[in-house]
Order: sequence, then C-alpha cells, then structure tokens
Amino acid sequence: MDTVMRRRHYILGAILLITNTIFSQSIETSIRKFAKKEHPNDAKMEQYTYKKQMAAYKYMLTVKDPEVREIAERKYRYDYSMQKYTYGKQLAAKRYMNTVDDQKVLSIARREHLRDFSKQKDTYDLQLSAKIYMADVTDKSAKAAAERKYPDNYFMQKYTYDKLVE
Repeated sequence: MDTVMRRRHYILGAILLITNTIFSQSIETSIRKFAKKEHPNDAKMEQYTYKKQMAAYKYMLTVKDPEVREIAERKYRYDYSMQKYTYGKQLAAKRYMNTVDDQKVLSIARREHLRDFSKQKDTYDLQLSAKIYMADVTDKSAKAAAERKYPDNYFMQKYTYDKLVE
C-alpha cells in the first residue's frame, strides 16, 4: 500500500511539473508574440517589451488583493505591464476610498462606479467639491431648483445652479 501511494505522489508531481512547464512556455510564447506585435521592426524594443511584460507578469502573480487584480486583468487581459500599473492605481484608490468620511457622497461614487475604485475616487472628489460649493451658494431659489432637479448629484446641482445664476 505504501508503494502505491508513493507512485501516485510521483505521478501527480510529474503531472504538475509538466503542466507548470507547459503553462510557463505558453505565457512566454504569448508575451513574445505581444512584444513582436508591439514592435515588429525593432528587435531592441521587442526585447525591452518582453522583459518588461515578463517582470509585470511575475509581479501580478504576487499581488494580494483579488478584487483589484480582477479589475486590472479584466481591463488589460494580455498586457501585463498595464495590469501592473492599473493594479497599483486601483489599489491606491481603494485604500483612499476606505478612508473617506462623507457617506452620502461615497454612496454616489459607489453607485456610479461599482467595480472601479479609481473612478470611484475621482467621482467622490468631484461630488464632494460640488457639495462644498453648494453649501456656500447665495441664491436660495436657484439652489432649491438645482437640488430638486438633481437630489442625488451634487456635481449636477452645481452645474444647474451656475447656469441659473448666469
């Protein structure tokens, strides 16, 4: 029985090794094709792109946040360098969004951009700025009209208010 189990482990290990080798060669091949497509007439740039893509691919294997990784992979399926860049940008935005205070503005940003932290951050900042602006406006009737028209969008309230008071 012990010998049978050992054989199974060796066979399983060999299968995993072969599968991993084939997959690694497949990734290398696809990255080489990507680099060739990007720079078909420039061997130095092709090699540079290949190295950059391979490094980014290896980096993406180490990332910790699966939600942010999925955003980057969905947006740039075959461009690992852009995945790495997008991952960093999205992760920073996600961390920022976890620190914001205004829950009403946060809900607007999340509603508008459910699966994109970077866009949530931009929307949050834009909406918060407009909310602060609207708190200090002086024409009360124009403010009331803008709030009635766009009760859940401070940016559009600001835009409407500005048009009304022109």
